[in-house]
Amino acid sequence: HVRLRSDGTLLSLLLTIHNKKFLTNAGECDEMIGMDATGKLLFSFVVPGMTHDFDAVGLDKVAILKFEYLSKKEIRKFYPNSDKEIAYSERLSLVDLKGTEVWGWSLKDHVGKIRLGRLNTSTPIISNANSVQYVKENALSHQPAFVVSYRNLNLILLIEYPSGKILWQSEPESLSRQHDATLNGDQMLVFNNALFGPEVPKLRVQQVNILTGKSTYVWTPPIWSPITTNVMGGVRRLSNGSYLVSNSTSGNLLEIDPSTGKIVWSYLLLPQDTGAAIWPLGMGFYRAEVYTAAEVNRMFGL
Repeated sequence: HVRLRSDGTLLSLLLTIHNKKFLTNAGECDEMIGMDATGKLLFSFVVPGMTHDFDAVGLDKVAILKFEYLSKKEIRKFYPNSDKEIAYSERLSLVDLKGTEVWGWSLKDHVGKIRLGRLNTSTPIISNANSVQYVKENALSHQPAFVVSYRNLNLILLIEYPSGKILWQSEPESLSRQHDATLNGDQMLVFNNALFGPEVPKLRVQQVNILTGKSTYVWTPPIWSPITTNVMGGVRRLSNGSYLVSNSTSGNLLEIDPSTGKIVWSYLLLPQDTGAAIWPLGMGFYRAEVYTAAEVNRMFGL
């Protein structure tokens, strides 16, 4: 994935196989680079086993997620009756621009403090952390924190920094294979892929108030709609109050009016725009980020 840092630097994760991969088809990366508007390489570092999301923390640190091997005893903390021999969870790691860890938090050390619902037993990646967000101040403790979405646990955690205290977690069974959790004030916004619901699987753009626990569906497409995705996906709140939904497997970007639930703008990523199609409709992509004109101008030196 890529992110635009506040000073206009473009950060990107790469898979360059500096080391043997931990897993296949797991979104694994091993190098991060930073570039300026001319494409000049400003920095790079290699950390084997990085998963596929990160967030800039100021101008000199990056929050990454990386695979962490579990011993048989640690596997049993997640699955008391499991006969799994090999499994992985993730470590949230704050690193400098040389890739040196300056702070870390491992999910395996906090299993007893979280409430687990349905577990995905078909994969060695027990948690599959797929998004991380750094917030300068959270609404619960008014301290910095990280939001981490664990897809295979159907779980979102709010982790205080630097104490490592779990401030909030999503309710068990309230999410299903979700992506792209972000906190705005006291509202946790998430793209809920909703694979394990009672109905035909369909995505739900969902918002949860972390102070009250109240959960609302911001938008749900009609049943049997082709606008759905069981993998990837994302959502961002726009300055006009609408939501920008990344419907990954159809190649659609959608702007949703929250008052009516209607699509007021859409864009289809076509194969001729981005390369060969890998999904049935448009060009598959993970998610779209929202940036101001000033941020984009800084990237291009304007």
